[in-house]
Parts: sequence; structure tokens; C-alpha cells
Amino acid sequence: MPDLSSLAQLDDKVLELVVEDGETRLASQFGLMQATTGSAFTVAGFAIAGATAALGAALAAARAAPPDWGVGAIAGGFALVEGIAAALAIDTARPRPKHIPGNEPGEWAKDSGPMTYKEALIQKAQVLQTMLDVNDAAIESASRRLRWSLRVGAAGVVLGLVAIPMLVV
Repeated sequence: MPDLSSLAQLDDKVLELVVEDGETRLASQFGLMQATTGSAFTVAGFAIAGATAALGAALAAARAAPPDWGVGAIAGGFALVEGIAAALAIDTARPRPKHIPGNEPGEWAKDSGPMTYKEALIQKAQVLQTMLDVNDAAIESASRRLRWSLRVGAAGVVLGLVAIPMLVV
């Protein structure tokens, strides 16, 4: 837990504002986590739809008479790339431990000694700071995976657009 003992010099009312601000920031983090999860499912849905259509095209090209292996390879490659993009997006939305506000009653009992209101507020601020730090890292990690999913999906589209004209020549 971070050392926030310097908060002891603050007035109780100011310390209440510090804690309230931490709780507000934590609530904002949860909103951001939910938005990231929703975006991840949307990206995954598009990538899965693209991969499914491309897989169908690859199968159709392979079964054509005569088989069109060039189109089949491009469509199969696109399906693979979009499948990777979907997997990254789904991994972003995969449930992970999140830190929610508040101490469990057992946490307060651990100190088992007399505690002033100010000491309780400082302890609450320390707990909030820990939660905020862990959640910030989780949000950054999820955002990074979602960005990679978008990049991989876009790369598949670009590679397909570059490869298709090669077949026409």
C-alpha cells in the first residue's frame, strides 16, 4: 500500500475531499473499463464477420472449376489475419480482476487498535490509491491489446487490397 502519511497534515474536511476525489476517479475508471469492453466486442464482431466471409470465399475459390488458388490464398490469409484480430479483441474483453472501492469490514479489523477519523480517512486514501494504480495498469494493458487488434485487422485489409490487383495482372 502506498505511503500517504503526509496526508496527516491535512484538515479532516480537506482529507474528505481527497478521498472523495479518489472515489470519483475510481468510478471513472470503471466507466472506461466498460467502454473498452464494449469496443472490444464490437471490433471482435467485425473481425469475425470478415474472417467468416473470407473463409467462405477461400473455400468457394478452392472448389471452383478450375480452382482459383490465388484468390483462395488471399481470402484464406485475410481470414487468418482477421481471426488474429478477433482473438486480440476478445482477449481485451476477457474478464480480469478489478479493484472495487471500499474496504471489506475485515480490513478495518486488522488494525485492531483505536483509530481516529483522520487515520481512517488516510487508510481509505491509501486503499483508493492502490486501486487506482492497479486499474490504470489494467486499462492501459486492455487499450494496448485493443489497438493491436485494430492494427492487425487494418493490416489484413491493406494486404488484401494490395494482393488482389496482383491476380488481375
